[in-house]
Amino acid sequence: MVKETSVTLATLSDYRIAGLGGQNVQQIVEANTGGAITLGDLTQIVIPSGGSTTFEVVNPIGEDTEEKEIEGVLIYWNDRRSYWMRGLDDAEEGETNSPDCFSSNGKEGIGSPGGDCRTCPLAAWGSAPGSNGQACKSQRLFFMLTKRSIMPVIMRGAPTSISPSKKYLFGLASEMVPYWGITTKISLKKQGSGAIKYSTLEFNAGTRISGDDLALVESYRNDLLPALEASTVNPPARGNGAGGDVVDQDNLTEL
Repeated sequence: MVKETSVTLATLSDYRIAGLGGQNVQQIVEANTGGAITLGDLTQIVIPSGGSTTFEVVNPIGEDTEEKEIEGVLIYWNDRRSYWMRGLDDAEEGETNSPDCFSSNGKEGIGSPGGDCRTCPLAAWGSAPGSNGQACKSQRLFFMLTKRSIMPVIMRGAPTSISPSKKYLFGLASEMVPYWGITTKISLKKQGSGAIKYSTLEFNAGTRISGDDLALVESYRNDLLPALEASTVNPPARGNGAGGDVVDQDNLTEL
């Protein structure tokens, strides 16, 4: 029998986790999945192409929806990098879809060439053949708890969205606010002109979380963090037919 804890919630009273009643999320995840969560298991918040300012919410067990803004509590974020020596069109038959070099923390690459990502020439802007982009693609993953789900949703920030997120997170740090101690609102901002249009993530602070609300979030985060950290260790795989996190090589978003 689960022992319910009496709490008074203000900010999170209409979040589904408010009804957990002291249940340990990690124990439930371990019982149901063996403790493993893959990125594909989670609801995906997809950033559309062409400069659209509407998110596509891809739910693996429900109906897909569209949203202009995603609001919730950031539970975890992760930087990573992936490099393929050959373009997808140049790959030989039977060639692995896994990257030649991968970093699960955006700092240390494993594979060829491997090493320090921060000084790697393949991570420099302009290193991608025929463009000003990076040959080794950077990506920031955001795991967010929303009102409607017990499990966090995942959003994949392209290189152009990493800088706005850094600015937002540093702003919170300057006010001594942990990113899980406030609700965050994320929307899309149209960029570019002419034939080249794209969207970047825009971050805005919502409501501060304190008291029983903060205690609930921290307990939830501590329960789930080991599984979320483990979910980012496996490298992505481009194209279909690969066992892993299948992505598009150009922007590292779900296919």
